[in-house]
Amino acid sequence: GIYYLKRGDYTRAEHALSEAIEIAQKSGESASVLQAALARVYIAQKRADAAHRQVQIALRDRQITDGSKADLYAHLAHFYLTVGDHLQAKHYAERAYDFAWADGYP
Repeated sequence: GIYYLKRGDYTRAEHALSEAIEIAQKSGESASVLQAALARVYIAQKRADAAHRQVQIALRDRQITDGSKADLYAHLAHFYLTVGDHLQAKHYAERAYDFAWADGYP
């Protein structure tokens, strides 16, 4: 799904991410990164209400691991930048940076 999102193929991205979310939920795994990516797809498709729902679901996920938080926050930063909320975009970009570099320089 992320591959299609990056290529701008939003129909395939939506389908792939929706399937991945369903699989993650059935297996008891966190789907928050996928849900945040799906929110970006919905914004690109001009489906703001659906996008905001996905963001709220992603933010409520308590199963997210520290290793996935950088990806989650990067998607959220991009989402908020796209919808014009620069303050939230900056907040999540900084959090993504903090988690990406949590262990120091690679």
